[in-house]
Amino acid sequence: MSVLVAAVLSVVVWAAYREVDSTLTRAASERSRATVGQVANLFEGLMRPPVAELRKVATEPALRAFLADRTAENRAAAEAVLTKLIASNSSRHVALFDAKGTRLISLVPPPRLDATGPIDVPEATTVTGEGLSPFRAAQGGVYMDFVTAVSSAFPGFDRIGTLSVRNALSVNPPGVIGQLVGRDALIKMGNRDGSVWVDLADTTVAPAPPVDLATMGPARYDAADGPRIGALAEIRDTPWLAWVELSREHLLAPARPFLPRKRLFGARG
Repeated sequence: MSVLVAAVLSVVVWAAYREVDSTLTRAASERSRATVGQVANLFEGLMRPPVAELRKVATEPALRAFLADRTAENRAAAEAVLTKLIASNSSRHVALFDAKGTRLISLVPPPRLDATGPIDVPEATTVTGEGLSPFRAAQGGVYMDFVTAVSSAFPGFDRIGTLSVRNALSVNPPGVIGQLVGRDALIKMGNRDGSVWVDLADTTVAPAPPVDLATMGPARYDAADGPRIGALAEIRDTPWLAWVELSREHLLAPARPFLPRKRLFGARG
């Protein structure tokens, strides 16, 4: 009889454990979905100030004056305006193009003396699409372009030029995003076409399993270190995606002691 009772208790306890496991797995899926939404919103917000700054600079009369009349005096005034864009961030490269796409001004920050600074982004030689560009890989890191039109009078009038700012991807201080969403979270960003994925510093491999814009996650798969759960989100007004991946084993840790304790209880019964 004791053996039978113990067997029945084991089955009941195992079923209860599986229910706990299933519940926590669903919770992990919801957490990954919520977390990636928060990360996407965070980066959407981080992109607004530099885009707004660039659009504001593009309305400066000095730029319109130089594009209309390329005298040495007008050039000096335009360069003075554009220098403000690199004053606060030494990883920037600023370029001004005319309506035909010919580069007229190219400004780069002075060389850095420290070896731990941002990567040196390549100079922009051609005009890319307006807005934020997809990520591009460079030696030692990743960069992207912020591009906006310079109009003849006000935004929306005839385009007389294009203003481009090229910037290295960097998150300061390093690891701050991980601290916000949890140290167990793996965070990646990538181009919507899947061409480049980054880990907020350098290029990295694409998420596994392959991300699917149709479903947008959550997705479960087995990694080398155990089961993992991830979710995908679009970063609005950008050509980028955000991916947040969580360790299923870490999320299920609270349930791990449940089964051994109950088995012991059943044995004592």
